[in-house]
Amino acid sequence: MDLVKAAGQRRAHPSDPQIYQTLTISSQRVIDAVHEVLAALHEACINAANTVSGIIGDLDTTILFATSGALNPQRGEADFGSHREIIVKTAKALIEDTKGLVAGAA
Repeated sequence: MDLVKAAGQRRAHPSDPQIYQTLTISSQRVIDAVHEVLAALHEACINAANTVSGIIGDLDTTILFATSGALNPQRGEADFGSHREIIVKTAKALIEDTKGLVAGAA
């Protein structure tokens, strides 16, 4: 808000050095605030990428176990073999989607 006011005053009085100084200070405050926001966003993106990388690792492990047949159904439930292919396809699709998100964020 101060920046807009200072810019308006500068336009009305272009040769006033005090208004120029006020505009410069207000501009620097905005620049500093934008730098803080960008730094926070950058850190959030790094954290999100790390989280997504962990999820990719978990999905890769699930695919490995599902492909090897090591996942066992609980008692009384349907045969795992009938669900294995669906789980593998879904996990692979999730990995590809997640890798795309990570690549897009980088």
